[in-house]
Amino acid sequence: MVPYEYGETKHETTQVAPIQLFEEEKSTFILLPPERFEVPVWKVITVHRDRFFSFEGKYYAMSYIL
Repeated sequence: MVPYEYGETKHETTQVAPIQLFEEEKSTFILLPPERFEVPVWKVITVHRDRFFSFEGKYYAMSYIL
């Protein structure tokens, strides 16, 4: 059996137990929005000589400096 619960020992740098900081900061947390976020789409594309490319039917220009 562990003589202490997780997060109750002092952190060596801050000298404060993580559970104590969590309890102090918990009131500042915000809830996630009720609607789900959009999952990003990653695709391999080809950039043309004029620095334009198309993605899902739309055309985009790339910066000259990468």
